[in-house]
Amino acid sequence: MGNKKKSYSDIKINLRPPKGGLSLTGFTLIELCLVSLIASVIGLAVYFTFSNGMRIWQKANQKVVEEDLSIFFDRFALDARNCLKFSGLGFLGTRERLEIASLVVSPYLKNKTIGRVAYFYEPRSKVLFREEKDLSRIFEGKQGIVKGVLENLNSLKFGYYFYDKEKKEYVWLEEAPLEGLPLAVRIEFELDVQGSAGRFVRTVSIPIGG
Repeated sequence: MGNKKKSYSDIKINLRPPKGGLSLTGFTLIELCLVSLIASVIGLAVYFTFSNGMRIWQKANQKVVEEDLSIFFDRFALDARNCLKFSGLGFLGTRERLEIASLVVSPYLKNKTIGRVAYFYEPRSKVLFREEKDLSRIFEGKQGIVKGVLENLNSLKFGYYFYDKEKKEYVWLEEAPLEGLPLAVRIEFELDVQGSAGRFVRTVSIPIGG
């Protein structure tokens, strides 16, 4: 009468993976391990590249800070050593401000002339500023040339070295007397360098002090 019709129960479904070790997703276990290994190697390479880049960046920034400090100390020492006595331009020294008569470059004369140099610290901005005025700007009451010379300062103070005639000894003062010049000026500050605080001190003698 013909072949017997097969029912659905007679049909067997083969769920075994095909030969050759391939999984149902098309990847062998070895291939998956290789992919994971390659991803790990790439991740390590990216990490070390980033790490080396950070070290280079930190060293470059540190070098810039060292150069800025060197330039500042040279400038500060030159101003202090050029300190002079001039009528109408007295010496002013407080904890966070220093004003001296010194040699400055006049924008009008295009040459060095007598003027006033001031260093003052702004705690809010954490910046030490330098201002210089020639005589014409001083007598006209005009603002001088102001420039930030040090940034990221957590603290700063000046000190003044005098001979105390009453005590008959040399002392450091945070406020300079209204008369006379100190024998030396000291600047002390704490600088924030890449999250680490560094303390710096520089003392400069004043040739005509005393």
